[in-house]
Formats: sequence, C-alpha cells, structure tokens
Amino acid sequence: MSAAYRQLLIETKARGGRAASFNVSPVPGQAPVRATRARRDGVVQVQGGTLKHRRGDMITRYGDGSRGVVRGDIFKDTYRKVGRGKYAKNPDVTLRATIAKRNQTVRTLEGPVKARRGDVIMTGTRGERWSMGYDKFKTRYRTHF
Repeated sequence: MSAAYRQLLIETKARGGRAASFNVSPVPGQAPVRATRARRDGVVQVQGGTLKHRRGDMITRYGDGSRGVVRGDIFKDTYRKVGRGKYAKNPDVTLRATIAKRNQTVRTLEGPVKARRGDVIMTGTRGERWSMGYDKFKTRYRTHF
C-alpha cells in the first residue's frame, strides 16, 4: 500500500468514515493516448460497463489497452495534441478524486459504470464523473495534500 493511499484512508477515517475528497492532477510526461473523434452515436465496451458516445466525442485508447469516451468539449479542455492521433493530458488541470468505500454505480456522462470498493471516483473540470482502479489511478494522477 502506497503512502498516498494510506493518507487517503487516514483522512477518510478522520471524517467519520465519509469518503475524503482530494485534488489531483495528471502525472506529467505520461505516454500519450490515441484518440479519434466519433463520427456518429454509438457505444464502447469497457471493463466496468458500456459507455455511450455521441457524434463529436473522443474515443480514447490508453497504452494498457483500456478505452474510454471523453465528451468533445471536455477533451479540448484537458488534452493537447502531440502527434497524429496522439494526445497528452494537460498536467495543469486540477480534478477531484474520492476513494469508493463500497461497491457502487457511478453515473458517468456516457452511462452507468460499476466501481468497486477501493476504486477511485474522479470528478472532472465540468462535474463529469468516472471511476478507475487505484493501481491505474496512481500511474496517471498525482495527489495534492
């Protein structure tokens, strides 16, 4: 268990068991993601469920093979182009994160996704929410305590 994760658990206990929420930013220098703009409405299968996308949304593929959907305007705010079809997260963006205390369903812009206890539930720049496993979270984001 990493020191950051232990700190999150301590903060959660200090709040009487309520989940602690904290600021995070993308880790600088991450490998770029591949992204393509959706030409029509559709769906993408991911580990936690099925994500709906609309024409103009960005369909992302990370180096580990995982996929995601980011609304077009949010993608524009949080990514920058680094090559043909390749984008990097903007490390200056601040997001909110919470550790899931129980198994739950997260209502994302693209549809409901299951989060397991210990997963990280993220809140983006426009209030959008998504979840990811803690191991993936710690490679993509840095915490601000």
